[in-house]
Amino acid sequence: MFGTVSKEIKEREKEIENQMLRTQLAKAESNVDYLSMMSGIDLPEETSQVVMIMSKHYARVKKWYDLGMWNLEAVKNAVKRGWITAEEYKEITGENYDA
Repeated sequence: MFGTVSKEIKEREKEIENQMLRTQLAKAESNVDYLSMMSGIDLPEETSQVVMIMSKHYARVKKWYDLGMWNLEAVKNAVKRGWITAEEYKEITGENYDA
């Protein structure tokens, strides 16, 4: 009986640890994309299902904004750096882009 409880506790602790690692990885990925954008270094694009009429980096910017890892200022910087258009800014954030 105690062995089963101990095993369940260890499995739960492992799940929590894995979730924390996934969160840290996503934050690090977000930071790399932001630094890439701000420095002008073009990283290879991820494979995505986004329709090709979008800007090259649209999927990245949308992903980080939707996950709460990029704020409005970061998305504005994506427009300033040419990663996305002002129209895409509005689509991502729901707000008009004001330079």
